Amino acid sequence: MSTIKCLIALAVKRKWRSFQLDVNNTFLHGDLDEEFYMKLSPDSLFLHWAPGHLVVLVVYVDDILLIGDDAFEISELKHFLDGEFKIKDLYSLNYFLGIEITYFDDGILLNQRKFILNLLKEHDCLVVSLVVCPLDLNIKLSTDSGDLLPNPAAYRSLIGKLLFLTHTRPDLCFFVQHLGQFNQVPRVPHMSVALHILRYLKGTVDLGLFYSSASDLSLTAYFNSDWAACADTLNYL
Repeated sequence: MSTIKCLIALAVKRKWRSFQLDVNNTFLHGDLDEEFYMKLSPDSLFLHWAPGHLVVLVVYVDDILLIGDDAFEISELKHFLDGEFKIKDLYSLNYFLGIEITYFDDGILLNQRKFILNLLKEHDCLVVSLVVCPLDLNIKLSTDSGDLLPNPAAYRSLIGKLLFLTHTRPDLCFFVQHLGQFNQVPRVPHMSVALHILRYLKGTVDLGLFYSSASDLSLTAYFNSDWAACADTLNYL
């Protein structure tokens, strides 16, 4: 997913065109009369260089992202792929791997609004009071405080989905990572905090990552630490 987001940011900056393709019935092509084995391809990113031009192709199972600055080469590649695998051309990139892409004059917004709404519905949080922060800063979670959850699988499932959501919601990264530390033996307070995040999402459902066409493509990182903040290990958080 990081590769895909980097390419989209690059396409916005360079004003390249972006397309999505889908392979029809991926696993039904060809005869299967003999014994065979499958393994993941070692590569999923492919580059085609031509003098002054570049076309980039990314494959994720049966979903294909195609980006480049040469309309002719892109058209030729689509034709070749269709001859080999029978692809469906979905044209401009709008919805890819659960991420919605919205175009603006000055950039592109990536968000997961549909995914969030489905998550809220799954946990009966479509009608809840809103909160302005993903985590109550007065709460200190630990591994042994509170009753054990009767269904720990439900907690792990929710944390996994929240982790997927962090692809376009970096504001959740720290909090979801912190909750993931309790996946092995989750307790009631841990689930309460996870549901608190859903209340935050209810009020911020339209937020996402915005890639500006004016970006200089520099990489900036921020971090902070809190002395002995972990109640169990006294480590930094």
